[in-house]
Amino acid sequence: MIIKCSRIISIGALMAVVLTLCSKDEAKSRAGINKIRTYEQFEQILDGSKDSLLVIDFYADWCAPCKMLDPIMKEIAQEYNDRAKFYKVNIDYNRKLAAEFGASSIPLIVFVKNKEAVHGLMGVQPYRAYAEAIVKYGHT
Repeated sequence: MIIKCSRIISIGALMAVVLTLCSKDEAKSRAGINKIRTYEQFEQILDGSKDSLLVIDFYADWCAPCKMLDPIMKEIAQEYNDRAKFYKVNIDYNRKLAAEFGASSIPLIVFVKNKEAVHGLMGVQPYRAYAEAIVKYGHT
């Protein structure tokens, strides 16, 4: 694509602007949802959670319904970041954690409070279903 403009901008400067904008957008879209990469990391999160509600999204990169759910969860995380902490667990890399939560079908959203699973939603649900669970089990 050729863009004509009245000023000449070096390619390097243009790329720096584009990369800066992309990285800010990417950071904003991922804000609020952290990936759990190891079982040990999960244990640390759980130990430090106190009475916070943890919303854990069990997914896989190859899962089409998981990809459909992703924008819903990003929106939920932005809206309810004062009531819960949001995490993603890739079941292909965290089989022990997936097995512990019985994630035999994905996507699976598990709500954890005081180190115990208090609610779960399997498959892609309406926005309202996730919001209601967070309001019910989360704190203000």
